Amino acid sequence: TEHALDPPLVPPPLAFRSRSYGRPTLGAVVAAGFRRHRTNTVVLSQNTMDQTVPGVTTVCLAFTVVLLFSVNYFLGPKYDPREPPVIHQKIPAKHPLPAFTLQTLSKRTYVVNSPDLVSAVQKNAKILSFNPFISFVSPRIFDADERAMAAINENIDGEQGHWGLMPELGRGIHNTLAPGASLDWMTKTMLTKYVEFVDNLGEGKNDNGAPELDLYKWVRKAFTVSSTEADAAIKNGCTVQHAARFQVGNLLGVLVNATPTFFWMLVFVFSNTDLLADLREEISSVVTTETISQLEIETFNTISVTKVKDGCPLLLSTYQETMRLQTHNSSSRWVTRDFLLADRYFLKANSVIQMPGHPIHTLTSIWGPDVESFNPRRFIKLENQNRMLGRQKQHPASFRSFGGGATLCPGRHFATAELCATVAMFAMRFDLQPVGGVWKLPKWKHGKVASAIPPPAEDVKVRITVRKGMEGMKWRYGFEGSVSKFEMFAG
Repeated sequence: TEHALDPPLVPPPLAFRSRSYGRPTLGAVVAAGFRRHRTNTVVLSQNTMDQTVPGVTTVCLAFTVVLLFSVNYFLGPKYDPREPPVIHQKIPAKHPLPAFTLQTLSKRTYVVNSPDLVSAVQKNAKILSFNPFISFVSPRIFDADERAMAAINENIDGEQGHWGLMPELGRGIHNTLAPGASLDWMTKTMLTKYVEFVDNLGEGKNDNGAPELDLYKWVRKAFTVSSTEADAAIKNGCTVQHAARFQVGNLLGVLVNATPTFFWMLVFVFSNTDLLADLREEISSVVTTETISQLEIETFNTISVTKVKDGCPLLLSTYQETMRLQTHNSSSRWVTRDFLLADRYFLKANSVIQMPGHPIHTLTSIWGPDVESFNPRRFIKLENQNRMLGRQKQHPASFRSFGGGATLCPGRHFATAELCATVAMFAMRFDLQPVGGVWKLPKWKHGKVASAIPPPAEDVKVRITVRKGMEGMKWRYGFEGSVSKFEMFAG
């Protein structure tokens, strides 16, 4: 989307402008109104006398304009000259400024597009806080009543110690999803259930003998059932009903981004025959095959989830590139008191900060000149460049798919393990062709506020067949050791 400034109501010489763009002052509006008043008249005939009187419509219009701008001038927001420039827009903005201000009714919204400024916001998590948004959305997401909200808001910032629902819940989630025994159990449980869905793909065959299905609907069902096999209970003074509502709300974090990411990865991989061939060759290096003789001879192919991290750099790069290109999230913060950001921008208390991911994900200075294109090897190339330059990684705030700072997604290791493993098995077992024979990248379905990765806006019908040479083989996942921490561009 492109940013469009409101056209000035008067020529520039007559407008004494404030620091905001495209906003004439009261004097300019009044002058414009009286100028139109003098030049627009109507002639009325009564009996034999002609009288020229001011046009009634013009007078009313001028008066209305003057009144509205007078109210805005005297009662509207006043800006500090140190605040980010004010942008008046008609459509959603994509603006080259590192930061700018949008006025929404009675509140300011500061939009931050610079990785340096994003890092500065994240380093001041107490003053520029996410917690007020938890209080705001909890009644809607969790259907929280007065008792539940009291539990949520009690010591929500943790300033009185590590107690209370939100501090304890946050600590519990981070401990559960950190690399270790709990994460290993969750990953194994999810992937074991996923194998059942993959094994059953042969059902519902069409007239040609090949399974045909709506790809996203299958992905959504498979991930919903597989990812919700295990979850933790929430107590902390809440009733059973409250805990159940919290569990349903937690599904947002588990499903809304992983499901569409899996879909887009499948589309990108199977629509690129060269990429698919290279991935299959790479994944085969972490697959072991063994024949077991029980009642009948069975051949098992085992994909090592723990070896994917080091053995499949192209798969991991494809995963990150999918998120870079498809991410449309925006991290939010609430300004709790007046604050000077990075010794540069003044932020007024009780304002909102938005840090959209897409503008940062399309910065050519970070990602190269082909930022609008899908490049599955982009992250391999960046890693090699960083190694040559002696630096550890890109700017810590350059990859926004998992958020960052105090709200960096604790489930990023689980999501990475499950998505890379599920795509790996799908690519090794099946051939996937679109109904009609030609891959067409579907449009995004907008309006999903909670989702960083938008789902497709239209059905994608596909035919699935078992790869030649893979008929009759059984597949499973192997977990030798612990699911290691995946090194990604996140923070």
